[in-house]
This record gives sequence, C-alpha cells and structure tokens, in this order.
Amino acid sequence: MQECKMLLAILKQAQKINSQVAGPDKKTVFSLDVGLYQPVEKLLMARTDLNHLILCPGEVMAQRQTNGAFIANGG
Repeated sequence: MQECKMLLAILKQAQKINSQVAGPDKKTVFSLDVGLYQPVEKLLMARTDLNHLILCPGEVMAQRQTNGAFIANGG
C-alpha cells in the first residue's frame, strides 16, 4: 500500500512539472522498465484521474543496451 502511494505521488509530481512546462492539456509519457511498468500500469487501470498519462514499457533498458553496445564496439 505504501508503495502505491509513493508511485502515485511520483506520477502526480511529474504531471505537475509537465503541465507547467508543456501546458495543462498535454499528456505525460513515462518510459519504465518492467519492474516499475507493471505496478504503475495496475495503478493507472484502477484510477480514472490518471488517464492523461502514457506508459512506454522497456525503453530505458533498450536504450542502455544500445549505448553499451555502441561503447563496447566503438573501437
């Protein structure tokens, strides 16, 4: 339960920052690894006030792997 409250607080804070920077009518995109994606997805499905958030699974890990391959093969 405490974990859900913390995730919710983080999502709302990020949305607040995004609203101030991009405007209140813009959606906020989160790129999360699977470990965080699944609980956040469950949280978004359980709440109707978070429909302005978009989740992208696994992009962080894919980016790290790409950067690692570039460094390892960079000569």
